[in-house]
Amino acid sequence: MSCRKRFSILLLVILILFTILGNTSFASSDKKVLILGSYNIESEWEQSIIEVIKNNLKNVNIRVEFLDAVSYKSEIYNDSFMKVLNLKYIEDNIDCILTIDDEALNFARQNLFNKESFMYEKPIVFVGINNYINLNENERKYMTGIIEYQDNLVLLDNIIKLSKNINEIYVIMNNSIFGKPLESNLLEIENLTYKPIDIKIIKADSFDKIEDKIKEIPSSSAILLCGINGYILEEDFFNSKNIVDRIKSITNVPIYTNIEHYVREGAIGGIVNDGQKIGRKGAILVEKVLNNKLSGVVNPDYNNYITSIFNYKSLREYNINPLLLPEHSIVINKGPFDLLVPKYMEIIIWVIVGLGIISIIVLIYLFILNKKKVLNDKDHLNESIERNEIKTDFILTISHELRTPLNIIINANKLLKLRVYAEKYDKDFFNKQINLIDKNSNRLLRLINNLIDVSKIETGYIDTIFKNENIVDVIEDVTMSVVDLANSYNIEIIFDTEEEEIITAIDRSKIEKIMLNLLSNSIKFTNSGGHIFVNVKKSDSDILIEVIDDGIGMSEELQAHLFEKFRKAKIYPALEGANERSGLGMFIVKGLVNRHSGTIEVDSKVNEGTKFTIKIPQVFVDQENPNYNSIGMPLDYISKIELSDIYKKDE
Repeated sequence: MSCRKRFSILLLVILILFTILGNTSFASSDKKVLILGSYNIESEWEQSIIEVIKNNLKNVNIRVEFLDAVSYKSEIYNDSFMKVLNLKYIEDNIDCILTIDDEALNFARQNLFNKESFMYEKPIVFVGINNYINLNENERKYMTGIIEYQDNLVLLDNIIKLSKNINEIYVIMNNSIFGKPLESNLLEIENLTYKPIDIKIIKADSFDKIEDKIKEIPSSSAILLCGINGYILEEDFFNSKNIVDRIKSITNVPIYTNIEHYVREGAIGGIVNDGQKIGRKGAILVEKVLNNKLSGVVNPDYNNYITSIFNYKSLREYNINPLLLPEHSIVINKGPFDLLVPKYMEIIIWVIVGLGIISIIVLIYLFILNKKKVLNDKDHLNESIERNEIKTDFILTISHELRTPLNIIINANKLLKLRVYAEKYDKDFFNKQINLIDKNSNRLLRLINNLIDVSKIETGYIDTIFKNENIVDVIEDVTMSVVDLANSYNIEIIFDTEEEEIITAIDRSKIEKIMLNLLSNSIKFTNSGGHIFVNVKKSDSDILIEVIDDGIGMSEELQAHLFEKFRKAKIYPALEGANERSGLGMFIVKGLVNRHSGTIEVDSKVNEGTKFTIKIPQVFVDQENPNYNSIGMPLDYISKIELSDIYKKDE
């Protein structure tokens, strides 16, 4: 014998021993259970039971076969099917056989004492049985299970209650063993329902054979779908959803069922056999059989494996009142906001809820609105109080501003009269009193002018006359007019410009008034030895005018209200008396700058100084403007008036 042949024989022996040892080891560690279904692998009812059994039987080797009893009913098919099973399981030493539904039980029962069958004297557990069975003495040794009994009268009564206007119930079923007792039972109880009803049976093994009959169902009817194989053609299978959808496309009558899968796929629902409960019970029986703890048939169970299940969407589709559902019913496909009440009642409830929500929103809105109103009223009250305080302060200031120069003028006039009466004509004395009269007259004139300007600004009427002028010369002239006054207080004024000539349309008198107000402030609030800088420059199409001093500065709070009228500049209490003013000057400055389409900004820090920046656009007007009046007051005269409030620095 060649080495190659010896090696081949040795390899074959090793494979045979490995197979035998492997099978022996597997058989010793796991129990083997064969589940035999009556229909085919597409049967959702039987698959639901099988899934529960598999989940509940641990450490058990489970195999599944389907008899397909509806499609193939002949003895020849049964014999051939048995031969196939023998080939597959004769060597597997099956420990228990579980059958589902009547056909599978009958098949296993026929082969229980067939010595040529692998089922010979194997323990059999049966579930899903609707017919009462009478086991002989020998069968009782090997067979056990549960017999269901469903009270179809309750099912029919519920259909009649839910669909009150029906006169007939068409029952659609297949030609299975399950269908025969169901048909018989339904016809027997037809006259026992609480309302007379006609029961019509539609039986077939495939859906295409009953489709025409469904089309003829009258509208005053309901369908009870009890199971129908879905084969229309051999290659085209209809599952539960396809069947329900197809029936709905053919007829509008309500579809009830006693099979859970049809409920989940769109049927209204009904009292159904609960595959979950049956599967759990079947697993318990198999486990007890494998442990030799149970024998003998279990007594029939009445309504222990049924559940009322309804599809919420289908209830709405067929306008069925959910309040009429049986007690403890399970409702599927129900959203979190769906209500188990009639449609009209649901609409009323949601309208009430909507109105309630709207009412709450309105109340919240009114509360917020009222709170805002209270806050606004409080703000307005505070503003009103503040305005009254400002006005009171303004009146006191104006009274003082009016009374002081008037008193000085009156007193000076009296002194002059006394000297005239006494014929004492002292030239120096007369000059001093006349100067006092002149200065305080200017002070009164300035105050009156300011009040007039405020009134014009507030009413929107400012008599401005624009002319194309060199604004650099205008600013320089104004600055130079106050140099002597500033020098008298040991304050240096420096004028600087980047452009010698910048022609633009301005109202010269208003620009002079703006600059004199700013320079007056800088002189008043700059200490001896300080500096004031006046700069003029261009920035693109704008003209920038800067007035900068290194005086006492101002707080951020004061800057925020600086351009408001009647705001009195109280920088330091110690300086208040020395720098009293009406609080109108900066308001007027801003108004005049606005009249030139410009802006004014302030940047200041306490004890560091203040910077005012005016920006006005460079524009031009017609030189022949007929409204232009070339007659104006001399700048020296205007300066005396605008700077008249600095007189106390002399004292």
